[in-house]
This record gives sequence, C-alpha cells and structure tokens, in this order.
Amino acid sequence: MIEIIKGQTPEDIREKCHHLCQQYLGGVWSDVRINDVNVRRISGGFSNQLYHCQLSDSVGVGADNEPRDVAVRLFGEKNLNTEFAGAGRHTDAIVGPLMAKHGLGPKIYGSFPSGEIQQFVKAYEKFPIDRLIDELNLDVLNTESLNRELQWLYKCMDETDSPVCFVHNDFRGNNIMVLDDTDHNSNTRTGQRVMFCDFECSGFGYRGTDLGTIFAEWNRDGFNDYKTVQQFPDDIHIKPFIDEYMAESIRLRGQAFSGDPRNTFTHIMTEIKVFTLVSNLFMIAISLAMDESPDVPLYTKRNLT
Repeated sequence: MIEIIKGQTPEDIREKCHHLCQQYLGGVWSDVRINDVNVRRISGGFSNQLYHCQLSDSVGVGADNEPRDVAVRLFGEKNLNTEFAGAGRHTDAIVGPLMAKHGLGPKIYGSFPSGEIQQFVKAYEKFPIDRLIDELNLDVLNTESLNRELQWLYKCMDETDSPVCFVHNDFRGNNIMVLDDTDHNSNTRTGQRVMFCDFECSGFGYRGTDLGTIFAEWNRDGFNDYKTVQQFPDDIHIKPFIDEYMAESIRLRGQAFSGDPRNTFTHIMTEIKVFTLVSNLFMIAISLAMDESPDVPLYTKRNLT
C-alpha cells in the first residue's frame, strides 16, 4: 500500500510513479529509466492526488496503442460520510471502468489497492491565476496568501458561534422579491409583502451566511458592482434590521429565542460583520473560478478591475 500524505507531494513520488508505470503499463514503459519519466503533480483534491507521468523524447516509440503519458491517481481517505462510506473505493473500481467503456471517462490502464493509472486527457484549461494576478496588477494577491486568508476566515466563522439553522445560502437581492400591490395574484391580501426564490443551494448552515450576504450587497448594484470598494453601513443603519429580525423571531418562537445568548443584539451584529467578509471572499473565489467568457455574468476581468 502506498502511503499518501494528504495535501503534500511525497518526496519519492517520482520513484513510486516510475515503479507503478513499469509494473502496470508494460511495453516501452517496462525498461524505461527513472530519469526518462517526467512527473508533475496535476491537482490535489479533497482526498486524491493526481500526477502526470510522461516519457521523455529520448525514449523510443512503442506500439501504436502505447501511451506516451498517463495520469497516476493515488487514493486518499474518503471524506464523504454517507451510507455507502463503508464500501471504501468500490465505487471508483466499478464506476470508473464503466464510464471509460462508454467513452464518458478516461481509460483505465491499471488498478491497484491505493490507486489507478488512467489515460491522460488534455482538458480545457481555465485561465492561470498567476497570469491573471500579473495582468490585472492585483498586488494584494501577489503579496498575501489567499489560502492563509481562507484559513483565518474559517477560524473566525467557528469562533463567531453562529447558530446552525435552515439557510438560503444565496440570499441576494435578485432572490428576494418585494410583492407589487397591484398584482392581484400576490399574497398582499394576507399581509405577506416579501417572497424568496431559488432555493437550490439551501440547507442547514450558519445563520450568519444569510445575514452577511444581505449586507455584502449594501450600496451595490448586484453582481456587476463587486469591482467597487464597498461603503459598508454604520451600526446605526444595521440596527433597524436587527431590531426587526429579533422582534419577528420572538413573535414566531417566543421567549426561547431571546433566552439564547447568541440571539442578542451584539452577537447578531458580530455575525453580520464576520459573514459579510465571508460573502465577499466567496464572490472573489467564484470570479476567479469562472471561465474567462463575456457571456458569464461573473466575468472575471470585468468584476476585478
């Protein structure tokens, strides 16, 4: 069994990949020297590591169906806690070959207990973030670690102790509808003036997620206005929102709501400010991950410059 340090590249990864390719690929790979195999890490996901292994130009040509480069996939511990978690990697061993058989996934050249060797597929590559940082003169991203900032923000989220409840998870202005008094099909007759839509991301999570998202849009005109520095509201402007939220929550849930120290004015104010940062950083991450296309609403260059 090959031991993998999650998130880190093993020091002897070149030797391991060389040995695996010799053992499972055969042909021209059988006698190749270690110096003739170039190994490059492609990605490291939540549980797996993927390496691109390519023969150098000095290695002779093998049979027509012999690959010159492959992807070595090393399994890590599965993180998904589902009813099938006990099945280990059985799903990978079954689904992978089926997808390959129907042309929906890469070919499987070899399988072993701790991973597999796949066809290396040159897929569409999104823009390199390093090039984007230089092109747009994003000095902060050049000097600061985005990963380190994320870890700091995760810590702040936990320490805020925001209650876990059912949240929308995309509680933006375009998903909040104020009903028109002239619409006879609306529910204004019952006193309901606001409706919500697009619950596809909803689920249980931190209450602050929705609270912060609302104020992340303060003084902004939707998605296209995230390139401007936000004029965040003063506490005096946030206070009426918290007062109404607390009053309505007490009406719906009784004094049990006000008895929870996490439902005090000060605590909710802290949640709003911390999770506004979360929402803003989320929008930055989404923008960096989007394809560089003018047809996408979150077109990266337009929103970051």
